[in-house]
Amino acid sequence: MTVQQNGHNNERLHIRDIAREYRKQGYEVLIEPTPNQLPEFLVPFSIDMLARNHEENVVIEVRSRGSLTSAPELDAIAQVLQDRPSWRFELVVRNPRDREASYFQDATSIDRSHIASRLREAHDLSDQEHGEAALLLAWSAVEALLRHIAAVESVPMTLHNPSQVTKSLFTYGMLDKEQYQTLQDGLETRNMVIHGFTERRSLVDIVNGLLLLAEQLQGQYEYS
Repeated sequence: MTVQQNGHNNERLHIRDIAREYRKQGYEVLIEPTPNQLPEFLVPFSIDMLARNHEENVVIEVRSRGSLTSAPELDAIAQVLQDRPSWRFELVVRNPRDREASYFQDATSIDRSHIASRLREAHDLSDQEHGEAALLLAWSAVEALLRHIAAVESVPMTLHNPSQVTKSLFTYGMLDKEQYQTLQDGLETRNMVIHGFTERRSLVDIVNGLLLLAEQLQGQYEYS
């Protein structure tokens, strides 16, 4: 099997894992939907997955980090969904099990004081209208906070995968549906920003949502 074939198979396995999580939450999931299963505005695109329930429709694309540099269709999909209130776009960046995994395996999360410091700095940056910087700093603090909570509550997780940490906390009842959605929106927006894509949503709203969530979680759970 070639490296390219192996990467494609790993991507398909990852897509099935994501589909399983959405189905657990009550969504109807279509993997690689055909044109006749898509609305007219999505027919020009090859979609990895479509998840839908009575409230929303989610277009999900799965990419490895390396493939993001040559994926202009992702920005096109985001633009098509921009003015459609019941639709959203989720970009899932697959972490290959290579040097990155071993690097994070030996890493130490920032402590409680550094989390609080980053949250304050993110708030200040947002007030100064430095949206991208505020978002990245807020997300880094929230992600560290989630790992601390997972460790304290003995929730199984994959250390270097923020999406999996979030899903695990939600599955084990550490997050309610609204908190989970705030984190999904934050992670999706963070992925769009760090990979140079245009983000259609308000960065102020996303940052404020993350900061409020951090405050809620700090009140709910004790961590060291």
